[in-house]
Amino acid sequence: MLRKKSERGDTLVEVLLATAILAFLVAACAVIMNSGLASVQTALERTQVQAAMQGQASILRALRDAALKEFSEEAKVQWSTVMSYATSKNSTAETAVCTVGGYSGTRFHFSDSSTTETSSWLRPQALSAITNPDQAVPSGSEILPTPGDGLWIEAYRGMEGGTVPYYDFYIKSCWENIGSGPKQELKTVVRLYGDL
Repeated sequence: MLRKKSERGDTLVEVLLATAILAFLVAACAVIMNSGLASVQTALERTQVQAAMQGQASILRALRDAALKEFSEEAKVQWSTVMSYATSKNSTAETAVCTVGGYSGTRFHFSDSSTTETSSWLRPQALSAITNPDQAVPSGSEILPTPGDGLWIEAYRGMEGGTVPYYDFYIKSCWENIGSGPKQELKTVVRLYGDL
């Protein structure tokens, strides 16, 4: 049987070239997918940490409101304790979160474990001074920061217009990215007015 020239098959060079192009496209797709998954993971981590930080901010507001509205003597004592942790505002409040240092007040957080008393979650838990940036990263089995382990509050006091006292609470968090890359950090500020 004779073959016509138009019925000729692909040469070995053409098949190898097509295979190389296909391999390059598959590798490029894998890199793009990995990058996308890393971005999604980072966004999920940041969302979970923001939720924990908002929880700390809500507890601060609730405690201040309870103390000012005189719901209980315990709330007043706890708010006074929080205010005693504050220091005068300086340039360290604006520093990078994972670069810890220069803060002269007491770092603290609110415990998320309730024990016997219903209001025990309001009791501020004092933190030991964090002087080494690596100490700001969660040290337990948890990868993401939790209150007291990679998530803390720094309190600064000031006067608005020289007459109205306020407290700026910098809620800071620092953690290692689950994937790879630099340390992740978040910071938010809650300003509350009023002295007891």
